[in-house]
Amino acid sequence: MRPTRFLLLVLLLCASFPSLHAQGTTTATVLRPYITSISPESLLTGADSTVLTISGKRFQRGASVYFNTRKLTNVRLEGDSVIIALVPRELTTASDVAVLLVENPDETKVGIRIGILNPPPPKITSTRLSIICPSSKQGLTISGTNFSAGAVVRIGGVLSSIVSLSSTTITVVIPNSVDIYSGPQLIVVTNPDGQESRQTIYVPTIEPPIISINSIVPPSIILGSTKTLTITGNFQVWCQLDLIVRLGQVILSTVSVEPNRIVVRLPDSLQAGRYYTLSVTHSIGGTAFQTISTQVTSIQSEKENTTLAPNPVTTSLTLETTLDHASTLILTLRNILGEAVLQEHHTAASGRFATTLDVSTLANGVYLLEVLDDAGGRWVQKVVKY
Repeated sequence: MRPTRFLLLVLLLCASFPSLHAQGTTTATVLRPYITSISPESLLTGADSTVLTISGKRFQRGASVYFNTRKLTNVRLEGDSVIIALVPRELTTASDVAVLLVENPDETKVGIRIGILNPPPPKITSTRLSIICPSSKQGLTISGTNFSAGAVVRIGGVLSSIVSLSSTTITVVIPNSVDIYSGPQLIVVTNPDGQESRQTIYVPTIEPPIISINSIVPPSIILGSTKTLTITGNFQVWCQLDLIVRLGQVILSTVSVEPNRIVVRLPDSLQAGRYYTLSVTHSIGGTAFQTISTQVTSIQSEKENTTLAPNPVTTSLTLETTLDHASTLILTLRNILGEAVLQEHHTAASGRFATTLDVSTLANGVYLLEVLDDAGGRWVQKVVKY
């Protein structure tokens, strides 16, 4: 081999050594996960299990979460950027600064510190006397902040029954042994961790509700036909379900109760020819009620020498009767609620009287035709429209 060619080959081999060395020592860049935020930012001692949301990047499927070296068992990964983990109550029993660690299956990991803080004490800001529905017991609504589940309330040193509790509102039943009107009362709210809030209050007297009756429909009860009464008026009281409706001494069952309307079911024990007093009151008592009288009348059979045809009727209903004397007649057709749907006035001479009522526009159903004369006579008969 010529010297020149040999020298060139040696130079080429020497130039290739650095390149081969570099290829043998190059390693891949490892991308580690990282945390951008956690929610909540801190935990409270004594709280129930806390759901912790960890936001970040590069979380891998099967990642593990450690809380102060304790591996959490309830962990859910949402994509590669969110981890939902449940921190059990036993890990937050005392105030501390805990270490939260996320470790991927490839052993890359990231950690962050999270505080475990004592909860703030409760604080009463205001109180309001109320009525507990549907029992109509006197209650106290306490407003404030930082009320915890399991808190207890004492009024005048007596433990009170809690009706509802949230972080900002507690409603309790005032114990019967506490005379809330005798003077100032000490209200104490104590959270399970022993922190408490105190406030001395004066409790004003609750005035009885004002109830008024405007009308009763139907105004006359037809035995065997009228099943319910509709009472309109003002019934906007604390506990509408505690309204009591009586017909005489009988308490009626309610079908529906609204602020301005009550529907009640009539009993089968009513007697014809009597007047009953209907009253509406509230279970807490007082004088907040009014009464209206209504007469009970049986459906009479056809008056002598009187016909009503056709019955059932489709379009026209003809009434024929014999009058002993001249009279002014009022004919009223009522629906089953007692509402007048058609009314006519007639001045009739003695002897034979006939008139025709147009019922073609009325809805199909059962009606009552009431005939009154100026001498006090009254006749009622059922009419079927189809």
